[in-house]
Amino acid sequence: MIVALKGTITHLQPDHLWIDVQGVTYRVLIANPRAFTLGHIHQVLTLQIFREDDQYLVGFSNEDDRFIFERLISVKGIGPKTALAALSGTVSSEIVKAINVGNVSFLKSLPGIGPKAASQIVLDLRGKLVDDPDKKLPMTPVFEEAKDALKALGFKSKEIEDALKFISPEESSVQSIIRLALKRLGKA
Repeated sequence: MIVALKGTITHLQPDHLWIDVQGVTYRVLIANPRAFTLGHIHQVLTLQIFREDDQYLVGFSNEDDRFIFERLISVKGIGPKTALAALSGTVSSEIVKAINVGNVSFLKSLPGIGPKAASQIVLDLRGKLVDDPDKKLPMTPVFEEAKDALKALGFKSKEIEDALKFISPEESSVQSIIRLALKRLGKA
Protein backbone atom coordinates (compact mmCIF):
# COMPACT_ATOMS: atom_id res chain seq x y z
CA MET A 1 0.00 0.00 0.00
CA ILE A 2 1.36 3.39 -0.99
CA VAL A 3 0.56 5.92 1.78
CA ALA A 4 2.71 8.86 0.65
CA LEU A 5 4.92 9.97 -2.22
CA LYS A 6 7.64 12.61 -1.99
CA GLY A 7 8.91 14.06 -5.22
CA THR A 8 8.71 16.81 -7.81
CA ILE A 9 5.35 17.80 -9.30
CA THR A 10 5.92 17.56 -13.07
CA HIS A 11 2.34 17.97 -14.33
CA LEU A 12 -0.59 19.68 -12.61
CA GLN A 13 -4.23 19.65 -13.73
CA PRO A 14 -7.47 20.49 -11.87
CA ASP A 15 -8.17 16.82 -11.15
CA HIS A 16 -4.74 15.13 -11.13
CA LEU A 17 -1.00 15.59 -10.89
CA TRP A 18 2.10 13.69 -11.87
CA ILE A 19 4.78 13.32 -9.23
CA ASP A 20 8.29 12.19 -10.11
CA VAL A 21 9.76 10.10 -7.30
CA GLN A 22 13.41 9.36 -8.12
CA GLY A 23 12.72 8.75 -11.81
CA VAL A 24 9.36 6.99 -11.44
CA THR A 25 6.35 9.17 -12.22
CA TYR A 26 3.00 8.47 -10.57
CA ARG A 27 -0.39 9.84 -11.68
CA VAL A 28 -2.41 10.87 -8.62
CA LEU A 29 -6.02 12.10 -8.58
CA ILE A 30 -6.46 15.18 -6.40
CA ALA A 31 -9.22 17.43 -5.12
CA ASN A 32 -7.25 20.62 -4.58
CA PRO A 33 -4.59 21.55 -7.16
CA ARG A 34 -3.96 24.85 -5.32
CA ALA A 35 -2.19 22.90 -2.58
CA PHE A 36 0.62 21.89 -4.95
CA THR A 37 3.11 23.87 -7.02
CA LEU A 38 4.40 22.74 -10.39
CA GLY A 39 8.14 22.10 -10.34
CA HIS A 40 8.40 21.97 -6.54
CA ILE A 41 9.04 19.03 -4.24
CA HIS A 42 5.96 17.99 -2.25
CA GLN A 43 4.92 15.10 -0.08
CA VAL A 44 1.57 13.84 -1.31
CA LEU A 45 -0.39 11.69 1.14
CA THR A 46 -2.07 8.94 -0.86
CA LEU A 47 -4.76 6.32 -0.73
CA GLN A 48 -4.69 3.46 -3.19
CA ILE A 49 -8.09 2.58 -4.64
CA PHE A 50 -8.73 -0.88 -6.06
CA ARG A 51 -11.79 -1.69 -8.18
CA GLU A 52 -12.61 -4.75 -10.27
CA ASP A 53 -11.49 -3.07 -13.47
CA ASP A 54 -9.32 -0.21 -12.22
CA GLN A 55 -6.77 0.90 -9.66
CA TYR A 56 -5.45 4.39 -8.99
CA LEU A 57 -3.93 6.69 -6.39
CA VAL A 58 -5.80 9.53 -4.74
CA GLY A 59 -3.66 12.28 -3.22
CA PHE A 60 -4.04 14.81 -0.42
CA SER A 61 -1.96 17.69 0.89
CA ASN A 62 -2.91 17.01 4.53
CA GLU A 63 -4.13 14.27 6.83
CA ASP A 64 -7.51 15.90 7.54
CA ASP A 65 -8.49 15.71 3.86
CA ARG A 66 -7.49 12.06 3.67
CA PHE A 67 -9.41 11.31 6.88
CA ILE A 68 -12.61 12.94 5.54
CA PHE A 69 -12.18 11.28 2.14
CA GLU A 70 -11.99 7.84 3.79
CA ARG A 71 -15.13 8.57 5.80
CA LEU A 72 -17.02 9.82 2.76
CA ILE A 73 -16.24 6.72 0.68
CA SER A 74 -17.52 4.55 3.55
CA VAL A 75 -21.00 6.02 2.94
CA LYS A 76 -23.30 3.94 0.74
CA GLY A 77 -23.47 5.45 -2.75
CA ILE A 78 -20.38 7.68 -2.40
CA GLY A 79 -17.45 6.56 -4.51
CA PRO A 80 -13.90 7.90 -4.59
CA LYS A 81 -14.49 10.28 -7.51
CA THR A 82 -17.63 11.72 -5.88
CA ALA A 83 -15.76 12.19 -2.59
CA LEU A 84 -12.92 13.95 -4.42
CA ALA A 85 -15.39 16.23 -6.18
CA ALA A 86 -16.99 17.11 -2.83
CA LEU A 87 -13.59 17.91 -1.30
CA SER A 88 -12.78 20.14 -4.27
CA GLY A 89 -15.70 22.40 -3.34
CA THR A 90 -14.67 23.23 0.24
CA VAL A 91 -12.27 22.41 3.07
CA SER A 92 -12.55 19.28 5.18
CA SER A 93 -13.38 21.18 8.39
CA GLU A 94 -16.49 22.67 6.74
CA ILE A 95 -17.66 19.19 5.70
CA VAL A 96 -17.20 17.93 9.27
CA LYS A 97 -19.12 20.91 10.64
CA ALA A 98 -21.97 20.42 8.13
CA ILE A 99 -22.24 16.71 8.93
CA ASN A 100 -22.21 17.24 12.70
CA VAL A 101 -25.01 19.83 12.58
CA GLY A 102 -26.96 17.98 9.88
CA ASN A 103 -26.64 20.74 7.28
CA VAL A 104 -27.89 18.80 4.25
CA SER A 105 -28.25 21.94 2.14
CA PHE A 106 -24.53 22.72 2.46
CA LEU A 107 -23.61 19.15 1.50
CA LYS A 108 -25.99 19.32 -1.50
CA SER A 109 -24.14 22.41 -2.70
CA LEU A 110 -20.90 20.44 -3.04
CA PRO A 111 -19.98 19.14 -6.51
CA GLY A 112 -21.24 15.61 -7.13
CA ILE A 113 -23.47 15.47 -4.02
CA GLY A 114 -27.22 15.33 -4.58
CA PRO A 115 -30.04 15.44 -2.01
CA LYS A 116 -30.12 11.68 -1.46
CA ALA A 117 -26.33 11.43 -1.06
CA ALA A 118 -26.25 14.44 1.30
CA SER A 119 -28.91 12.87 3.52
CA GLN A 120 -27.08 9.54 3.52
CA ILE A 121 -23.80 11.23 4.51
CA VAL A 122 -25.46 12.92 7.48
CA LEU A 123 -27.25 9.69 8.44
CA ASP A 124 -24.06 7.60 8.34
CA LEU A 125 -21.49 10.05 9.71
CA ARG A 126 -23.27 12.46 12.06
CA GLY A 127 -21.64 12.36 15.48
CA LYS A 128 -18.79 10.16 14.25
CA LEU A 129 -16.46 12.92 13.02
CA VAL A 130 -15.23 14.49 16.22
CA ASP A 131 -12.23 16.82 16.24
CA ASP A 132 -10.92 15.00 19.30
CA PRO A 133 -7.36 13.76 18.63
CA ASP A 134 -7.97 10.79 20.91
CA LYS A 135 -10.72 9.60 18.54
CA LYS A 136 -8.53 9.64 15.42
CA LEU A 137 -6.41 6.70 14.42
CA PRO A 138 -2.66 7.04 14.35
CA MET A 139 -2.03 7.42 10.60
CA THR A 140 1.43 5.93 10.39
CA PRO A 141 2.39 3.72 7.44
CA VAL A 142 2.44 0.73 9.81
CA PHE A 143 -1.15 1.38 10.92
CA GLU A 144 -2.22 1.92 7.29
CA GLU A 145 -0.70 -1.40 6.27
CA ALA A 146 -2.36 -3.19 9.19
CA LYS A 147 -5.69 -1.58 8.30
CA ASP A 148 -5.37 -2.79 4.69
CA ALA A 149 -4.52 -6.31 5.84
CA LEU A 150 -7.58 -6.40 8.09
CA LYS A 151 -9.76 -5.18 5.20
CA ALA A 152 -8.35 -8.01 3.09
CA LEU A 153 -9.45 -10.42 5.83
CA GLY A 154 -13.03 -9.21 5.33
CA PHE A 155 -13.48 -6.79 8.22
CA LYS A 156 -15.39 -3.54 7.64
CA SER A 157 -13.63 -0.16 7.89
CA LYS A 158 -15.71 0.91 10.90
CA GLU A 159 -14.89 -2.31 12.81
CA ILE A 160 -11.20 -1.94 12.02
CA GLU A 161 -11.08 1.70 13.10
CA ASP A 162 -12.88 0.92 16.35
CA ALA A 163 -10.36 -1.84 17.10
CA LEU A 164 -7.30 0.21 16.13
CA LYS A 165 -8.29 3.12 18.40
CA PHE A 166 -7.29 1.02 21.39
CA ILE A 167 -3.84 0.11 20.10
CA SER A 168 -0.90 2.21 21.20
CA PRO A 169 0.82 4.30 18.50
CA GLU A 170 4.12 2.94 19.87
CA GLU A 171 3.35 -0.46 18.34
CA SER A 172 5.97 -0.64 15.62
CA SER A 173 5.25 -3.81 13.69
CA VAL A 174 2.35 -4.54 11.38
CA GLN A 175 2.09 -8.07 12.78
CA SER A 176 1.69 -6.91 16.39
CA ILE A 177 -0.93 -4.34 15.39
CA ILE A 178 -2.89 -6.97 13.41
CA ARG A 179 -2.63 -9.46 16.29
CA LEU A 180 -3.94 -6.90 18.83
CA ALA A 181 -6.69 -5.74 16.47
CA LEU A 182 -7.83 -9.32 15.84
CA LYS A 183 -8.10 -9.85 19.61
CA ARG A 184 -10.33 -6.78 19.90
CA LEU A 185 -12.35 -7.76 16.83
CA GLY A 186 -12.85 -11.24 18.29
CA LYS A 187 -14.41 -9.74 21.43
CA ALA A 188 -16.80 -7.53 19.44
